[in-house]
Amino acid sequence: ITSDLRLYSNIWLVGEGVGATIIDLQDTSGVGVLFEGTLRTIGGTISVTEGSTAVTGSSTTFTNAQADDYLFIFGSSVAEGAYVQIASITDDTNLVLKNNWLQPSRSGIGTSLVKIIKAAVNCCFKDLTVDNGANPATTASVQIRYALNFLCENVRVINDSTGEGFLIDIVG
Repeated sequence: ITSDLRLYSNIWLVGEGVGATIIDLQDTSGVGVLFEGTLRTIGGTISVTEGSTAVTGSSTTFTNAQADDYLFIFGSSVAEGAYVQIASITDDTNLVLKNNWLQPSRSGIGTSLVKIIKAAVNCCFKDLTVDNGANPATTASVQIRYALNFLCENVRVINDSTGEGFLIDIVG
């Protein structure tokens, strides 16, 4: 391929086997296979209450998000983080979740610990090889970013470049 292969929701990229199906990136520069959603910028700080669907913000722009986006709040460890789908946006400082927030209440959470994304959902990458060879890519050959319900099975990445073979960022 000669440009990024960008894949969004409900896409299954399935080969006939690791040795039989090869995505060749060797003669390209900085090109990769990307499964990715969209990161929304909201700014400010947010507060959530255990057992409630209401999320309040201070100096936020929740209107940059949309219903069905996902709110991710990171904890001090991966196990303490959580995500939930957004039902509606009331205004820049108020939004409603589809389900109650089940984690302990938190307030004043800064944007370094909060992400709102339009997720790439229900994707599959299976039974194939991605050959990056000596491609001078500065990023990964395969990037999975802001994805939910993602299956990656029986995939080999050949990577002799300075970039990473796989980059995985916020996958549930």
